Amino acid sequence: MRAVPLFDEESHTYTLDGIEYPSVTTVLGILDTYKNVPLGHMEVARDRGQAVHLALDLYDRGVLDWNTVDEALHGSILGWETFKQETGAVVLASEFPVVSTRWRYAGTPDRLLRMVARFPGFKQPVCRNVLADIKRTATLVPTVGPQTAAYLEAYNEGAPARERVEYRLVVLLKDDGTYRMELLTDRTDLTVFRSCLTVHQWRTKHGYA
Repeated sequence: MRAVPLFDEESHTYTLDGIEYPSVTTVLGILDTYKNVPLGHMEVARDRGQAVHLALDLYDRGVLDWNTVDEALHGSILGWETFKQETGAVVLASEFPVVSTRWRYAGTPDRLLRMVARFPGFKQPVCRNVLADIKRTATLVPTVGPQTAAYLEAYNEGAPARERVEYRLVVLLKDDGTYRMELLTDRTDLTVFRSCLTVHQWRTKHGYA
């Protein structure tokens, strides 16, 4: 049975049975892929990203009030709507916390989808569960690979064999209402995350975190 951690949004911390677990994004922060981006731009992007994720979560739950959505976010929502229509993706879970008690970290994947599509190794379209990450960026952020690999590992930990997920997908939403999706297949992604986790744990142990 999969363990489900408690998430405190204000402190952005995860706990399970009173034990705090670092988040996937915190662990990957050591890579500092945004070091050349001005702080002001980062804050604006973060706020917009959070707003988009909230709006998409409400949209997928069928309770989004368009009158409350900033017009600047309409394109991203329409892009997600188009993605679902064109791929036939069905949302099984949205914004759900996961934890790895073995490796001691936690996080919140964006979506668990059921999709009929072509995947590597299959000659014909097949129906599969897919863990998807949603980004509102013009280009693919390199850390999305290790990020989703960590989510996948945590989700599958303790899950019955029939419920385990093999595939990772990133969906890039654009302001003009279009999208781009990419299947993530780099086998080194999980290795990169675990390396970052080892460094994070070392820094925490010695008071540098």
